[in-house]
Amino acid sequence: ASIFVLSTATEEMPRGQLALVNVIYGLTVTMVAGSLVGVFMGPHGLLGAHWNLLGNQGWEFVEQGKFWQGMLFVIFALWAVAVARFVLPTWRDNPPWTLPKWLLYAVVAIVVLFISGFVATPETNFVIADFWRWAVIHMWVEAFFEVFATIVLAYFMYLMGFVSHNAASRIVYLAALLFLGSGLLGIAHNFYWIAKP
Repeated sequence: ASIFVLSTATEEMPRGQLALVNVIYGLTVTMVAGSLVGVFMGPHGLLGAHWNLLGNQGWEFVEQGKFWQGMLFVIFALWAVAVARFVLPTWRDNPPWTLPKWLLYAVVAIVVLFISGFVATPETNFVIADFWRWAVIHMWVEAFFEVFATIVLAYFMYLMGFVSHNAASRIVYLAALLFLGSGLLGIAHNFYWIAKP
């Protein structure tokens, strides 16, 4: 959705953008298929010593093997590059809180926060590994993907003519304050309930 809405915001596509999007699509299909096969084969012992790499990590909600997780990180990084290629050419022409820039901020935050999922290994202390698993679930999915979804929905509302660009940008700004301001504090109740540091 982010690449679609940004393609409507510019007169011409950046050179090679279609090829980049096709690479992202191909990697995504490969990663999903490999993850599904690995999540099935790993717990059944069919991958031998490579269970953690190609199978599953053995952590709730972070099932992908490390190889597939690394591939997902590459996909997210390429996604950020694709979004940046639309936004950066007009960076100086627009105020800092326009919808295209909001989209880039959210995508970059998603990529950066995904790194926390790489901390856990089979040898990692359970408390440390579970904390970073928790960070992936709560901070990454429940906080920054909500901001991203709000940006995309606001962009669609603007493109359909329901709201002005300024109104959509203000709504995103308010939603980001609510999600990341109060939301991160709200998510922090998990520290108390599950005895995290």
